[in-house]
Amino acid sequence: MILTIPSASIRDPLHELLAGTGLVKPAALTKRLYKDVLHFDLDDPYLGLGDLLFGNYPFAKEDHNH
Repeated sequence: MILTIPSASIRDPLHELLAGTGLVKPAALTKRLYKDVLHFDLDDPYLGLGDLLFGNYPFAKEDHNH
């Protein structure tokens, strides 16, 4: 699956992020770029899809008992 994001929807937030940080190495912006501009939290292993993926997991009660 290829995810496409309209460039117009990220242009302004990206410009704000870059204008507000000054001169920094790209690695210093990675997490903020993904979270604030692209709306993907890199600290979340399921990228916000945890409830969707596991909300109807049929063995949830059995897993919590172990």
